[in-house]
Amino acid sequence: MLFGYAFALRIFKAQLLLNGYVIHKIDKQALTQGHKYLAKDQSTRPILISEIKVAEGLRWKRKNDYSFQSLSNFTLEFSIFFKQPQYKLKTKMPKELFTALEPINQKRNTLHYLAIDPGSYSQQIIDELICIRRCFNDFLVTKQNQLVKELNYPDIHSRKPL
Repeated sequence: MLFGYAFALRIFKAQLLLNGYVIHKIDKQALTQGHKYLAKDQSTRPILISEIKVAEGLRWKRKNDYSFQSLSNFTLEFSIFFKQPQYKLKTKMPKELFTALEPINQKRNTLHYLAIDPGSYSQQIIDELICIRRCFNDFLVTKQNQLVKELNYPDIHSRKPL
């Protein structure tokens, strides 16, 4: 069950990166006074990489010969994707995926308090795991097919969702 959870977090963060958003927490102390609001805003909306570049005076840098000083080593928590609609929206994932993942997230957050028999799963949990698998399979197949098309590979490399 937690494998799907960890995989979901990686996919959500990858989606943010692919769409030009930061996935690391912003260190408010490393920003100038005029840009400290970005650290606060990050708790309610994804922050564009370009916003960090402007805040750090790197707006015109095009190559990857710089590093951000205002990003910490810590990445966004999974719960932000459930609590903040803007994050959910930017992942471009189906609503039913979030519906399936939210109870897993809640249960994961209380695991150290519970003594659960891992062999006892309800049909609802099984259905949610099937939903998670389907959604991620569809996502990965779509991404692969986009790459096949962009790189002009033969159609033989294209896949169909499960």
